[in-house]
Amino acid sequence: MKIRVRKTTFDSEVGYCTPGMVVEVNETTGNRWTKYRIADAVEEVVVKKPVVDHETVVVKAQEEKTGLPDMEPMTKAEIREFAEKVGVFLPVKASKVEMVKRLNEVNLGE
Repeated sequence: MKIRVRKTTFDSEVGYCTPGMVVEVNETTGNRWTKYRIADAVEEVVVKKPVVDHETVVVKAQEEKTGLPDMEPMTKAEIREFAEKVGVFLPVKASKVEMVKRLNEVNLGE
């Protein structure tokens, strides 16, 4: 049980406690201290912060602007497959850089 100490006190498991400290004590001690107003029970509130992956935000902004996904982590086969889906012809012997350049020339966002 978590409690916030109101008065200076001592517990054999925790040691000396001063006002304002938040400590974990067993249920019996916690109930006794709250009953005699030595401490107040602390409700455990879990605050979840939204997780923002800045890299994902940048990639999504790029996709909205150009209509193209982030091709850096993609393999040549994946880029070729994407190009086929959007109707862009890529030469068979083209390097990854040439493929990306060719796809960037085509504006898929419009």
